[in-house]
Amino acid sequence: MRGGLFLVLWVGLLLWSPKAQCQKQYFFELSPLYFFYQGGGGAIGAEKGHWQNGFSFTTFNPSSFVQGGKVHVTGSYQALRAMNFEPFTKFFFSKERKWVYLGLHLVPEIYQVLDQSTGTTNYQINLYAKPKAGIRWFPFKEVLYLDLGYAVSVRLLDAPLDHVNGSTLQWNDYVGYPEASIGLRIK
Repeated sequence: MRGGLFLVLWVGLLLWSPKAQCQKQYFFELSPLYFFYQGGGGAIGAEKGHWQNGFSFTTFNPSSFVQGGKVHVTGSYQALRAMNFEPFTKFFFSKERKWVYLGLHLVPEIYQVLDQSTGTTNYQINLYAKPKAGIRWFPFKEVLYLDLGYAVSVRLLDAPLDHVNGSTLQWNDYVGYPEASIGLRIK
């Protein structure tokens, strides 16, 4: 039930975005946080009126990143790589699409997991809804910007609790975390 409600809300926000009288613009973002975890991340998309719609992506080595976050690992499991591919929409309270916004991402997450006791590699897939609140600041005209926000990932699709040779992999139902991106808006 929880998953269906978030999915309906996300699709509704994406489809409802009203047609504004302003010109469509495009954007490209980089998320520098993931470079610290041997990976990368960013987003691309279009914006018009109060709305921004796009697609973000990340990949990183989650061994220290996820231990205190979305997954608790005990025993001989090691998370080797995490990948996210996220369609999203954001509503800005200003028509210029700056300052305060609310957003919603639909996040299928793929984890490559190694069981060190057997040497086998498995893939775990989880589906999260990620409501987000943030600010977007343009220090130089209206081209280059900084996007700061706080998101909460809420698990919609349950990956099974894994038990292999005394090892356990348990996914959290929700976890919150800050996000930061550097972006470029193109007319």
